[in-house]
Amino acid sequence: MFLIPAVILFGGNSEKIADVRDLTWRYIPANFIVHRGFRFLFTRMIKFFLPKFDWITVTNSSERKWISENTKVDKERISILSNGISKEKFETLINLEYKPDVTPFTITYVGNIGNGQNLHSLLRVVEKIDGIRLVMIGNGNDYELFKKQVKKKRVDNIYFTGKLNWENVLPYYQHTSVLFARLDENYSSAIPSKLFEYLSTGLPIIYCGEGEAARLLKQFSQTFILGSNDEKGLKDAILKLKVLGSEIAEENRDQIERKYIREMINMKIDQFIANVTGVEIPEKTLVPVMQEERKLALSVS
Repeated sequence: MFLIPAVILFGGNSEKIADVRDLTWRYIPANFIVHRGFRFLFTRMIKFFLPKFDWITVTNSSERKWISENTKVDKERISILSNGISKEKFETLINLEYKPDVTPFTITYVGNIGNGQNLHSLLRVVEKIDGIRLVMIGNGNDYELFKKQVKKKRVDNIYFTGKLNWENVLPYYQHTSVLFARLDENYSSAIPSKLFEYLSTGLPIIYCGEGEAARLLKQFSQTFILGSNDEKGLKDAILKLKVLGSEIAEENRDQIERKYIREMINMKIDQFIANVTGVEIPEKTLVPVMQEERKLALSVS
């Protein structure tokens, strides 16, 4: 976020492209006057400096809409270039051996355990269902609070691992029945990169939230999209999956490979920069992928 004014102030007279991966200034909570003050100041800063860029790239239509409606930037100057997953991680995930019929039925959450995720409802639902287990992988503002609550209530089906290296997360994926994700309404324009990782496993996904992440997941199979505070719907989805069982959705992996491999997205960025600046990027600086993959990356919208 702070690079945006820095580039304008010190970047000289060359053409400038701003790559906006998140509307982070919109995620600041508005609960307290100090937070509201920071949110106001950062938003004003973005509104002042962002229009000074020649071109802007964003990751989804909500980001494009916010920028076009709240700054003086025409939609024609804003291009969408999605987030994704690295080819190395994708290939690792699709080659794992999964056992989604694990006993007990296991829900796995991987990511930040904090305000933006607001996972209280997940814990409330899980602690009341017999024959299931919840594994929470990650850390954050609510981590210690949740651990204390679970210990105080003597809940025996919720486990916390803390933050793990990515390689140490893989065995948990292998023994998961369904993956879980959630975002508060304040983050409706965000698509967590973790979702591309989830989809690459082929495992079922329960998502509680609205906005861009929900719209993305609706394009895939074995995804259960619920309101951010729909505890009854969450309970029903868990019980339904527990009865029906979990399968690996190969079609989800195919779609990720076609559209959301990060190296292929980078090729689109290279092409975009070349088109805007008129300067062709030397081949030796490009991300090394096969020639047929480069052609595919530039052809897939």
